Amino acid sequence: MNHNSTICGRHLALLIVYISLCLQVFPVRGQQSFATTPVDTEVVEGQDVTLQCAIDNLQGSIIWSKDDTMLGSDRTLPGYDRYAVKGDVAREGNLVILRAELSDDAEYRCHVTATDATHQNLRSDPAAVIVLLPPDPPVIDGYSNGSVITIQPPATVTLPCRANSGKPAPVITWHKDGDDLAYGNPEVVSTPAGDTSGKRVNAVSTLTLNPEKEDNGITFGCQVTHGALSSALSTYITLNVLFAPGAPLITGYSAGTIVKTGDPLHLRCTSLGGNPLAEVYWYKNDERMDYSFMTDGVSAFNTLPLEVDYSDNNAIYKCVATSVVLPQPMSTQIQLTVNFAPAYVNITGHEAMVQSDATLTLKCTSANSNPASSISWFTGGRQAHTHDDVVVEAPNGGFITSQELTITMTADTDSVDYMCQATNRELYETTSDTVTVNVMYPPEHPGITGYEDGTEVKADNLLRLVCFAMGGNPLATLVWYKNGEVQEAETGTQGILSTSTLRLILDQTDNGAEYSCNASNEATPVPLEASVTLNVLFPPSAVTVSVDPPEAKEGDSVTVTCETASSNPESEISWWRDGVPIEGNNNISVEVVDAENGGKTTRSRLMLDSVTSANNGGVYLCRAMSDLVVESVNDGVTLDIKFRPKITTPTGISLSSHEVPGDLILNCSAEANPAEITFTWHKNAAAIAVAETERYTLDEEGSLCIHNVSREEAGTYMCIASNSEGANNITLTLDVMYSAKVTTGEAITITLNTPGELVCEADANPKPAGYITWTRPGFDLTGNAHEYVDGRGIMRVDNVTKAVSGMYLCHADNGIPPADTKNIQVIIQYPPEVDHSMPNKVAKSTGQTALLRCKAEGAPLVQFNWFKGSAEVNLTSDHYTLDIRQDLTYANRYESRLIISQIDEIDDYGTYVCKAYNDLGEARFEIQLEKTSPPEAPSNLQVVNIGYDSVTLNWTKGFDGGLDQTFQVRFNQKGGKQYQYVDVVPSVATAFTVTNLNPNSEYEFTVRGRNAQGDGPYYLGIVSAKTTIKPTEPPVVIPTRLLVGNIPLYMVLLFSFLCILSCVFINIFLCCCLVKRRESRKRVAAKSSSIKKTNDEIELVKPMERPESPAYSDSNTDNMSHRSEHDDRYSYDNVSYDRRRYDDYSDGRSESYDHYDDQQPPVSPRVVTGRGGPGYYNNSAYRPPSYAPSWDSYENPPSTGLSESQIDDNEEREYADMLRRQQKAQYMGGASHPPTAPSPVPSSLGNFVPLPKGGSGAPSQVGSEEGYLV
Repeated sequence: MNHNSTICGRHLALLIVYISLCLQVFPVRGQQSFATTPVDTEVVEGQDVTLQCAIDNLQGSIIWSKDDTMLGSDRTLPGYDRYAVKGDVAREGNLVILRAELSDDAEYRCHVTATDATHQNLRSDPAAVIVLLPPDPPVIDGYSNGSVITIQPPATVTLPCRANSGKPAPVITWHKDGDDLAYGNPEVVSTPAGDTSGKRVNAVSTLTLNPEKEDNGITFGCQVTHGALSSALSTYITLNVLFAPGAPLITGYSAGTIVKTGDPLHLRCTSLGGNPLAEVYWYKNDERMDYSFMTDGVSAFNTLPLEVDYSDNNAIYKCVATSVVLPQPMSTQIQLTVNFAPAYVNITGHEAMVQSDATLTLKCTSANSNPASSISWFTGGRQAHTHDDVVVEAPNGGFITSQELTITMTADTDSVDYMCQATNRELYETTSDTVTVNVMYPPEHPGITGYEDGTEVKADNLLRLVCFAMGGNPLATLVWYKNGEVQEAETGTQGILSTSTLRLILDQTDNGAEYSCNASNEATPVPLEASVTLNVLFPPSAVTVSVDPPEAKEGDSVTVTCETASSNPESEISWWRDGVPIEGNNNISVEVVDAENGGKTTRSRLMLDSVTSANNGGVYLCRAMSDLVVESVNDGVTLDIKFRPKITTPTGISLSSHEVPGDLILNCSAEANPAEITFTWHKNAAAIAVAETERYTLDEEGSLCIHNVSREEAGTYMCIASNSEGANNITLTLDVMYSAKVTTGEAITITLNTPGELVCEADANPKPAGYITWTRPGFDLTGNAHEYVDGRGIMRVDNVTKAVSGMYLCHADNGIPPADTKNIQVIIQYPPEVDHSMPNKVAKSTGQTALLRCKAEGAPLVQFNWFKGSAEVNLTSDHYTLDIRQDLTYANRYESRLIISQIDEIDDYGTYVCKAYNDLGEARFEIQLEKTSPPEAPSNLQVVNIGYDSVTLNWTKGFDGGLDQTFQVRFNQKGGKQYQYVDVVPSVATAFTVTNLNPNSEYEFTVRGRNAQGDGPYYLGIVSAKTTIKPTEPPVVIPTRLLVGNIPLYMVLLFSFLCILSCVFINIFLCCCLVKRRESRKRVAAKSSSIKKTNDEIELVKPMERPESPAYSDSNTDNMSHRSEHDDRYSYDNVSYDRRRYDDYSDGRSESYDHYDDQQPPVSPRVVTGRGGPGYYNNSAYRPPSYAPSWDSYENPPSTGLSESQIDDNEEREYADMLRRQQKAQYMGGASHPPTAPSPVPSSLGNFVPLPKGGSGAPSQVGSEEGYLV
């Protein structure tokens, strides 16, 4: 307090000037009063709203109430997450409501409390917060949006349009075809919506219409506007007004017009207008003719094309128009008049034949015609005298004319022709018909030709008998009979001659048969007859052969008897055996007897003594024939002689077969009687149980079927055939040949640097020389020696190298397909060799599971041991899991996987060694297990393509730190002061095109990796590229007048200049105050012990990592929100400092200096000491250069020490801040307080390190004022 008084006393004049300036900012305190009071405010649900309240001379506290409920004096308003009091605490208490809800719809008041009796409590008038709730989209009851309403006048349609659940009620307007209604909008009726808050309302506007036909197609829309809607909502309907169509009209024919048959007519019926358009149909004599019609938008029409015929005479064609609007169909009609000739004439009365001198009446009738036809008769080329025409009306239009003719028949002629002719005299067209009238008399006596009685004819020959009769009217009808039975025959006439031909294939039944022919017509009361009797020679129809006894054995005697059927003359019998005649045999006897059809039967017997198996199955034929008849009849019998089996397959033969899918048959054919033979087979003297194996089957003829013959079936087979008479057998030898099959194993092991042999063996039959060979895909093996020894294929290698290792093919082909080929892996024995291309770093967080992989190759079998440092990993622990795998393609390649579960920070991180070993040696591979970290710097950054506005880069990614990494490219135009950044998309790509660059400009590029742990270092170096020249573009028109918003640019510049000038005057005044303060401070420094400094110098400290404070996070976000003028994906900062770590430019061993990230690093507070004066925290800090530093600039860490001038400048700024605080405290009420010394900086904000004092000072305590916070 004394210190402040001293300052004010010495600088009274200076303070008076400063106070006068402050009075312009801080008014003289008086009675507190409202400067601004809240007013009614509307807000859309979900938006923010602010109620303003400002107090002049505020002494008390500002408190808000909601519907008479006090919200509290704390400006954060606990319990109201979306409420807060904002503004200048000295005079403002604006209530801010975030994301307004319906519950915020209430009355609010601003209250100000009084601190003592000299001030009064204040309360503002209530201000309503009206939360606007958008209504539901409008709906017209009963109709969806865009519906078409069909209505028929004079009906009325009512359209209630509803918009529900709004607050307040929306405005509903109606539109007709997009225009406002001429007669105004209906009243909007609002009703409560029935929600829990009771504040939503439903609005309805009802439009009543009485449509006329002019309203057809009109659209009526209901539009809803509301304060909570960004745009109006609407729904609409369209009227479909029904009205009647016009009456139908027929064109194409005039009443009374006469047309002729065959004339074309095009009748068209049209009905105009109507909604819907009419349906137009044609009727003929009240019968509907079609179901189709056409419309053109304004009318409906139906065209009926006609070709006129007689049925159209007096026909009524009616056109009918129907519509749903019409109570009754409308119609119009026309009647046609058609002239037509009769289509035909018909003569009756001539159907039956008449006797001579009889009278006959003929009648001629015409078809209908218009006008009526006249009829005339003609015979012999002359018109006959007739009766008058008789005319009657036809039922279907026109007239029918008829006339009769009476004639007397004479025997002068057989028939007379009469013609009737009908003539239509209007059309000059005629129609006629002719009939013939016949006279009856009998024919002459018939005769037969083709056979004379007593003539001999042979059976099976063709005999043609012809019966003929002359004259008669009608001509005679001829019928053939055989022994009184009617026979079918061919009849015909020629002039006055009638004939009937009977064709016969003669047989023995025709011998002695009588054939007769009858002739008759209508004039013969009794048929006339002629007949013949036939004499037919015929052979026997059959012979019958029998054997006695029916069954015989070898050595028995057998009699064979042959008997013929009837023949004319008698037959002679001869014997044949198996097609050979039996001659000169004294054991044959013959006898002849009478038989049917006047013929003879012959019987003959053949005696056989001591038959043998040769007689079995012998066919004995009996043949009967006659000398006069060449034909013969045959019959035979097969002898059945019992004997034991006789095998027909030769014995002792040898068979060969291939071992292929399919069946092999071993034949064992045998003959025996009885034929039921039992076959049994033996292989190598052992019986084959055919029924018990699927390998063999036995067919009905005794042959043995071997399925899918294999080498196991080779051997000697015996077939035994037996029946009831005895048994017999044969032997067979089977040799099975099969294709080669490689039997060598899948791998051959040979030793490195020694002679070696690759031996391949195969099983085969036969085994020809050289049937086994070696090949290797992609290699020429002709330089190696190849041999074939004892059925083995050998390839010799003089000196085994690792190149010999690999996959070989052994081929075995003995000429029997398929040939066999086998992949054989040749393994060279050599010590293990590890695969150094595997990752040698693995990063995982504590508690996670790590997978360490180690690959090696070698032979014989490679085994693995794992070490951590020098100690072997305890694989019996559940903490470790070991998984060893062998390559399926290359058997000498192995992989060992060490899985570490639940990583422990102390025990598990470090270097692991994988030892791969076998009998020939060992190899090691080190893997570093570390914590997850930011990714390492990429390498091999290079430019691969340049355009006028783009550059394409690619790079090699560094170690990802154990996490998925993405990439970010940083670039700037050379000489520029701002860096731009772009994230690589896709995130895992290692090539990227930077676009939107300036043409013909040089840029510098670098890249870094990023993961969840943070950002990695940039690529070690800078890559430059210059874009090409952009193609010529049209000139850009520069506006003549520049505006900022609606304000001219010169006004903005003038205002800015005045503001800057004011700041300059204020700074001059403050500088004067600071000079005086500096002199005063030197004099009173020794008296200010509470803030005296113990150190006169400042030590340099190591920078610390940035604190993750909310303030820094916000600034980080703000900086990243800036965008490049070229591409909104790029970010930049305004400081353009370098963000690389110092060790990015070193050998990578030192990490003592932290790196700078994308955004401006937090300023490090420091303690400043003056000459005996108090110390304050200062916010100045070293900032890296805006250009990329050179290698030399980082040989030594940048110094953060401050010069004397910098310290003095900082003190002056701090003093000015203190002076402002003191003046504000005086004017804001209450006694002034001395400035307090700053509290020690919490240790959680950073590390404190000792500061050297004059190069030899003792270190300060952590948290003291004598330190640099990093």
